[in-house]
This record gives sequence, C-alpha cells and structure tokens, in this order.
Amino acid sequence: MSPGTGTVWPVVACTAHRDGGDADVPWLAETLTNVAVRLHDQCSTRIALSGFARQGDLLWADAALRAGMRRWSCIPHDGQADRWSKADRAEWSRLRGLAEHVFVAGEISADTPPRQRSSEANKLIWK
Repeated sequence: MSPGTGTVWPVVACTAHRDGGDADVPWLAETLTNVAVRLHDQCSTRIALSGFARQGDLLWADAALRAGMRRWSCIPHDGQADRWSKADRAEWSRLRGLAEHVFVAGEISADTPPRQRSSEANKLIWK
C-alpha cells in the first residue's frame, strides 16, 4: 500500500477471505493491523467496513478496532456464522457487538445513504 501524499480515504473496506488453515492467521492478523494503523495515521481512515467472513474479514474488523477506527459491518444474513466453530462464532459475535453499524445485505436498498454502500478504497489481502 503506497498512497500518495495527501491521500485521504475516510472509509476503507477490506476482504481477505481465507479459509486455508490457522497457520496463516498470525501473519494475516499482523499484516492487517499494520495496514489499519497506516490507513488511520496516513490516510485519515476513520471507518472500516467488513463483511465478517471467517478469518480474514474478522481479522480486518479486529485490526480496525486496534487502530482506533469505527467499524461498520455488512453481513449477508444473520446466520452467517451458524456453521462455524464455537471459537469463530464467538469472535463473530464479539466483533459484531462492537460494530457501530451492522447492515444485513438483504436490508440495504437504494435509500441507504451512499456512505453506507461504498468506501473510498478496498483492500484485498492475498498471501
């Protein structure tokens, strides 16, 4: 990530769908935290969007929390985590409870304010 001087991205979404095992989790958590801190400090990012998918998206939501950003989640449905492990469901519930706004995809319409439908930058993390 190399934003130009003066780049301002107030809202950033990140997707990092990873379900390849737990070995990458420490690396991904550290990377996302570093990215979130840089976005907060260098690009004035104040809102992080997350889809709350297992591993990567949840790690992004946690990284944003650590960086001091406000967190908005946009989940596909309320049962998103129902088939996940107990630990993953607990993390999903914890982060959802800490989100400032939770949007359920089926509930977003043309009347939803634009800030809640998009972000200035989307980050995809791929190792």
